[in-house]
Amino acid sequence: MKIQPGIYQHYKGPLYRVIGAARHSETDEWLVTYQTLYGEFDLWIQPLAPL
Repeated sequence: MKIQPGIYQHYKGPLYRVIGAARHSETDEWLVTYQTLYGEFDLWIQPLAPL
C-alpha cells in the first residue's frame, strides 16, 4: 500500500505531516503514521482507510 508522504490539511484546519504507511506486525493491517504540526507535535498511527 502506498501513501504520499507530505503535509496535509484536515478539513477542520489543522496541519499534519504524513510520514508513510506501515503494516501491523500481528494483523497485517495497513496503518498510516503521521505527526501533528501543532501543540506537542505528537506522532500518531491509525488504520489506513481504503481509497
